Amino acid sequence: MFRTFADRMEKPSDAPCAEVFSQTFGALSTPCCLCSGLEIVASNKAFDELHLPGNAGTGTRLLNRLITDHKTLDQLFGFPGYPIETNIHDRKSASMEVIAHPWAPSEHYRLLEWRDNSALVRIKDELTVAQTHDAPTGALLPAAFNKKLTRQLKSLGKNGDGGFLCQVGLAPQPNYIHALNREKRDALMLNMLKKIRQEFGPQTLIARRDTLALNVFLETVADGSEARHLARQLRRVAAEVGREEKLETIIAGASFPQDGSSDSELSEAAELAFGNATLGMPSLFDRAILEEKLRLERLASDMPAAIKQDVITPHFQPVIDSSNGRIKGFEALVRWEHRELGRIIPPHIIAIAQNSDLLHELTAHILRTTVDQIPKWPDHVQFAVNVTPNQLDSRLVDLVRNVVRQSHIDPGRLEIEVTEDALIDDFDASAHIFARLRAIGVAIAMDDFGAGFTSMGNLRKLNFTKIKIDKCISDGLPHDRKSIAIVKSMMFMARELGVDITVEGIETEEQLEFLRAFNCGVQGFVFSPALPKSALPEMRKFVAPSMQAKSARPVIGIGPRKIGAADTSCKMAPSEPA
Repeated sequence: MFRTFADRMEKPSDAPCAEVFSQTFGALSTPCCLCSGLEIVASNKAFDELHLPGNAGTGTRLLNRLITDHKTLDQLFGFPGYPIETNIHDRKSASMEVIAHPWAPSEHYRLLEWRDNSALVRIKDELTVAQTHDAPTGALLPAAFNKKLTRQLKSLGKNGDGGFLCQVGLAPQPNYIHALNREKRDALMLNMLKKIRQEFGPQTLIARRDTLALNVFLETVADGSEARHLARQLRRVAAEVGREEKLETIIAGASFPQDGSSDSELSEAAELAFGNATLGMPSLFDRAILEEKLRLERLASDMPAAIKQDVITPHFQPVIDSSNGRIKGFEALVRWEHRELGRIIPPHIIAIAQNSDLLHELTAHILRTTVDQIPKWPDHVQFAVNVTPNQLDSRLVDLVRNVVRQSHIDPGRLEIEVTEDALIDDFDASAHIFARLRAIGVAIAMDDFGAGFTSMGNLRKLNFTKIKIDKCISDGLPHDRKSIAIVKSMMFMARELGVDITVEGIETEEQLEFLRAFNCGVQGFVFSPALPKSALPEMRKFVAPSMQAKSARPVIGIGPRKIGAADTSCKMAPSEPA
């Protein structure tokens, strides 16, 4: 188009400029006009069809009636040949691009070419919406939400107003397992978004947090006193949405400016409150949550040195034979006595290690320290180490294999304990890892049996050597009829499957007396808490005299496991005692 204009304008002519314009550009479909300064001295039909102010009648027509922004006019004449974006004066929905060309017949004139970019702008707007909004719900995506939140907080701060950033989510109720496909999750979030906007207004700032959660920002009074009331309102809305699918609410939030004076501080406070939330109960940020976060960060930074210096170390709780009260094994339980923060509970130790990518290093330290104790005890005494569900992979197998080889222990004296819930997500993967561990020769115990959802049939398929009855079942012994019936049935099942059994959480002599007849393992405070390795030599007196020498057969659990021709899955590894 530029070349066409240039070619036409280079033709010499003595005719007046308006006539030259009409002869040259009158029939073009591109809207054009000729200007002398700000005066439009001529225009073609395509230009007139734009219906700009004053273009259809007689009299003086001025360019500044079309382009009212002085900066745009300055750019238009200051950069000839470059497109300048503007809007038509009386058609705000139309986006125009104007280019000013030098007019060859006279240097006092400019030829203006107009292009309607409305269709292109609409396409750009659609792309912007796609990039900033969640398609199924129309909620903002997090990045776009944060930008708008930043602008809104600045405005509220100038006016002395407050705000409440809340995260509204849905989660399955306890003991209710179900799956929601993507369409159902999208429908739930769309329904929640609509209900929130009905409750708080159509301009409410809302973002899609994840598949079943939204971020919502609401304006409040500056002192944040409305936050709890707003959280209850949001909980009611969310409960209505999730009721049909038996989903419980997760509500957590933080107030501006008390909990955060910028978008980043406010978002961090809301995240901390969300991490501290429980199902059904709104969680609002307070300083105690921040202090706990800082405490965990301090522990995470101190953990590598604590592992290397053996400050984090296993303590050993004895497992005794219910029939004679003698020690038959130990379970290694991780302990950390921080020099400034005091005793750190085991769940926090594991969580910190996992979040800091130190879990494998911690497990290796606990495993090696535990294995070091095995040669000091008669060979019927087993030592157990716990692993978390996400550790059931090849790295764990390689670690166990290397530790066993380097220590030259009988692998059958090492036991790996896995909680029952570790098996739900990927049964086939768990079975494969268990098979590899059993090939090494180590024993495998299902910990906390009865507290999860594993079927009885999986006990045989996964080739456990022991099950440990959870404290939630043993607590009712010896008086609760249901607890008695469950324990008895588990004892019978264990005998039939050919696996050992240990009952956890035994704290009274009555419970111990009840279990004497079952010839099972017993673990709990009735005998001893977990002890540091320095105290273990004192425990040797509780090993039965007949077992001081190396025993020919292990007596852990309810007795020797049954091994028949039809039950090869339960056969001991060759390295285990016969």
